[in-house]
Amino acid sequence: MGVTAHLMLLLLASQSLDAISCNFEVLDCDWKNDTMWIRDNGKNPNLAKIGPMYDHTIGTGHYIVASQNSSAALKARVITIDQAATVADQCLSFYYHMYGPRVGTLNLIVQQLGSAEVLLWTRTGTHGNHWRPGFHTIPPQAQSFQLMFEASSKDGAGHIALDDITVVTGSCKPQRFCTFETNTCGFTANNLPNWERQNAAGGSIASKPPADHTSETAEGYYMMAVTGDYNVPNGFKKLLTSSLQEPTPLGTCLHFWFYMNGKNPGTLNVYFEENNQKRYRIWSESVGQGDVWQLGTANIKTAYNWKVLFEAVGAGSEDSYIALDDVRFSEKACPTPGVCDFEQNICSWRNKLDPGLDQVDWNHRKSDSHSIYKGPNEDHTLGTREGHYMFLDFSAINREEKALLMSEHFPPTEGSCFIFSYYVDTVSLTDSMLKVTYYPGTTNVIWSAANSRGNRWVTVRATVESPVNFQIVFHATKSDFEGFVAIDDLEYYPGITCDGVWTNNAHGHNHMVGVGTTAAILIIVLIAVMIGTIYWLRKRGASLLATSPRTSTDTGSATGSGPCGFDNVIYENQSKERVIVGTLPSIEQTAP
Repeated sequence: MGVTAHLMLLLLASQSLDAISCNFEVLDCDWKNDTMWIRDNGKNPNLAKIGPMYDHTIGTGHYIVASQNSSAALKARVITIDQAATVADQCLSFYYHMYGPRVGTLNLIVQQLGSAEVLLWTRTGTHGNHWRPGFHTIPPQAQSFQLMFEASSKDGAGHIALDDITVVTGSCKPQRFCTFETNTCGFTANNLPNWERQNAAGGSIASKPPADHTSETAEGYYMMAVTGDYNVPNGFKKLLTSSLQEPTPLGTCLHFWFYMNGKNPGTLNVYFEENNQKRYRIWSESVGQGDVWQLGTANIKTAYNWKVLFEAVGAGSEDSYIALDDVRFSEKACPTPGVCDFEQNICSWRNKLDPGLDQVDWNHRKSDSHSIYKGPNEDHTLGTREGHYMFLDFSAINREEKALLMSEHFPPTEGSCFIFSYYVDTVSLTDSMLKVTYYPGTTNVIWSAANSRGNRWVTVRATVESPVNFQIVFHATKSDFEGFVAIDDLEYYPGITCDGVWTNNAHGHNHMVGVGTTAAILIIVLIAVMIGTIYWLRKRGASLLATSPRTSTDTGSATGSGPCGFDNVIYENQSKERVIVGTLPSIEQTAP
């Protein structure tokens, strides 16, 4: 992929915490700057639009950006005076903007004088055209120390920007997302032998996942519990407990990725515990899912402080284990598997990170986003510039480069309906430009763009059949075409074909969160009856959806007129209410 570009923002913290707290609106933040980092506001005509089109602080202000548009090696530093040794925790918070088809990694590192660097926090890949909050507790430092933001990438189109950096005394609030790349994020184990933080490249355990879920590499970390008989007796329980979380009366979705090897790996139970007293089981699995990472979700709703507990139960079989990665708490109900309108986020869909299979990423954005990348002027869900979608700008990548967007795993099915809408700004399409396949395997094509229509949103319905667990994958490949491709309104209806015929879908697992069989059949029948009327309902409701009140969940404003400000996460004290606009099944047009 070319020469690795190293972009480093080095903060040498001063004895005054105020010295490294900066929103970049003024130049007196006590920082020394070199020419490689650029202070920008997205409106300088002399710059090549290498960063965000707006800042986080006020929507029309400044930030700093390290461009990754060049294949040459880059190194950039911003330095303040040294930080003295500390005796108390400090919370470092900031906002980052990582956007583009080929974005690398942003790390937060601490280094004491004369000691090795220690990784504290990391993010990889595109995070959409949004400012995202980041924060980490800096533990007491026995000697003077340095804090570093380090970005790395390979000759890619994209950028990494920073804004609103703040340091205050005291610990940060509990993390809502843990990749286990740097530590256990406050998760604790009950006894030994127990859950351990491991990676495939090292450690004392021989039998374990070959790669983590976060980075899909042997160097990536996860939490792991050995359940084999040589380690624990059959039925022995190992608990991994989260830190205490705040009440969630409106509901929270727990997302996590799990890996259970072998035919008899043991049992993974998930509980949530109120006020260290009442404990409720909300999810369970005891069947091996093959050598793959699988998604688990469960809804939590309580007016009390609470914790999540992951319980691994020994099975007595040889070399068995259970692993966990990428645990996230989201302030909304769990999404229906395979369904996403992209208005809030990308749900359970994710970019593939294997460079042997894909080289660039699908990106998430709002239609009216101020961006250098091309995409539709309106989304499909709302039909307005306020709507969101996933897209890929072919003009920003190289010929033959691919982007893969993958669903979670679905159970075997004798017939399920998958619906989506796509937009390509050309009349002539090829099957290699955009296609939908099953995974594993690369030849199981569900649909391809050959002889399809472009320059407008087109809705596709395709019946999916698979005798094994599978994922649905959107493939986009760059040819000579310099335009863009976008997708929106993904819907998956298990156990019913796109012709309205319900099938045997008994191979699935409900993980204790599904509805009863009778209710499921009733829902399927109702969906089949609705298919003949949805087109009229969607057309009639389009104008209503377009004019409905709406609350944006973006942090920062693309135009400067939305909610923004120097609102670092440590100062949050605002309403979490959201107005969610639902969607109707998209069946406007049968696949060509």
